[in-house]
Formats: sequence, structure tokens, C-alpha cells
Amino acid sequence: MYHSLSETRHPLQPEEQEVGIDPLSSYSNKSGGDSNKNGRRTSSTLDSEGTFNSYRKEWEELFVNNNYLATIRQ
Repeated sequence: MYHSLSETRHPLQPEEQEVGIDPLSSYSNKSGGDSNKNGRRTSSTLDSEGTFNSYRKEWEELFVNNNYLATIRQ
């Protein structure tokens, strides 16, 4: 298949913009701003923050407290 030089893209370059939720957006908006670019918070954003906190707690229990090996050996 033939592509002109102007149409050639880098193999790792996304062809279209990815859509999703940035889990770190709440940290950059601590001043009380909304976490979404369109100026409103959705329930999916609130759900993802709860999921993030759950994963963070699990991470701390396993790795910060050095319980990882004890947990996986059970």
C-alpha cells in the first residue's frame, strides 16, 4: 500500500484523540475548580475518584507496610 510522505504518521502516534478520565486531574484542581474540561463534574468522575482511593488504600496496605510477601503467600 502506498502512502505519500505527507500522509505518513509515526507508528506510535494515535490517529484520533483518546477520550477518558484523567485520574490525576483532581490533584491539579485542588483550588475548587471542576475536574472536567467542559466545566461540570459527572458521576463517572466521582466514581473514578472512589476507585482511585480504594486502589491507593490497597497499595498502601501491600507495599507501604511491607505486607506484600505475607499477603501473596497466604
